[in-house]
Amino acid sequence: AGISNLALFEAEMSADAFRLMGMAERGYLPKIFQKRSKRGAPTTGIITGTIVILIFGCADFGTLLELLNANYALALLMEYAAFVKLRLYRKDLPRPYRIPVPDWMAVFIALPPTLGILAIFLTSNWFVYFFSTGAILIGFGLYKFGEGSKRRGW
Repeated sequence: AGISNLALFEAEMSADAFRLMGMAERGYLPKIFQKRSKRGAPTTGIITGTIVILIFGCADFGTLLELLNANYALALLMEYAAFVKLRLYRKDLPRPYRIPVPDWMAVFIALPPTLGILAIFLTSNWFVYFFSTGAILIGFGLYKFGEGSKRRGW
């Protein structure tokens, strides 16, 4: 069981490192994440993953679970907001799948899960609030940094 856990850990860290490298190749992350070692491994992504694991390895399991759920909930809220906004303001975009309901019903479809997610956030502790706020601010900052580095050709 221990060997298989190590193999799963290595596979996940490699996948995450290659994902970071792919994002850098597409221009979503700085070019430093494109660097590979002599053997082709994305070393910057592996080092970044290791640092994140070391930071979160100090937390207890319940806190980690709550943080992961909160981040997933934030991602769902952004998806629902994008669904409603695109449905209301960008009707001309080609969509491979259409939901055959009027626009007001699209808002109504996204309302119950949104309220559920907000109720979960209301029952969370202060650490989740700080972490979620920090994740949003860091994401916004990285987005702005990425736009600036694209303009400068970094």
